[in-house]
Amino acid sequence: MTDTIEQAAFELKGGLFTLTSLLLEKLDTQAIEAQIIDMIAQSPKFFENAPIVLDLQHVAGIPLDIPFKEIRNLLQKHGLVPVGIKGGSTKIHRAAAQAGLAILSVPKKKPIAEETASAPEVAVPTLKPTSPETANKTKVITQPVRSGQQIYAKGGDLIVIAPVSRGAEIVADGHIHVYGPLRGRALAGAQGDESAQIFCQSLDAELVSIAGIYTQHDNIQKQRDGELIRIRIKEGKLSCDSLS
Repeated sequence: MTDTIEQAAFELKGGLFTLTSLLLEKLDTQAIEAQIIDMIAQSPKFFENAPIVLDLQHVAGIPLDIPFKEIRNLLQKHGLVPVGIKGGSTKIHRAAAQAGLAILSVPKKKPIAEETASAPEVAVPTLKPTSPETANKTKVITQPVRSGQQIYAKGGDLIVIAPVSRGAEIVADGHIHVYGPLRGRALAGAQGDESAQIFCQSLDAELVSIAGIYTQHDNIQKQRDGELIRIRIKEGKLSCDSLS
């Protein structure tokens, strides 16, 4: 027996990572590949070696014989890294696992609060002082976010009081506010919060995403100069509304 304690080869740690979801509307591999080619052509660097989750929640009447291996191979063929699936039944999960894909849990939606007009009056509890550490998780950026830079507001909102250039990326677990031109990529609700929103005063983004649902530059509506824009999820898709 030796007194020497060997150093462990590794340790396990939990972590939060931003993953892009491929929200499938149908299981047509040719159509999927054609759209991937077009998507990568528009933003080649953004999708280079990007981890991808196949989200099946929008596929109506999901068959049990989903060609997971075929889809996985075509994603890898175009430089993407398929890591797992979201949605589907237990049998579909088994098929995905056989194709080497992980099973990701679907976040439960928060119940919508009921109208309170007729609700009985209740006593308002006294608010306890909140520690500075938990009171403010909003990250405020006052300098321009330049090409190649990435800003991430973990666990809260991100406010940028400056331009966001093409090739830059801003990410927040909560809302994103940009008080200047938004020309790069903006990803709100990065941990799956579908209630997150993106606000900006000038929208010319390469890509915007909320909870993994995204749209790219060519699909973003043209706006008038100085038009205040709100982007949110409505009926499972991104909606871009003018607040002016």
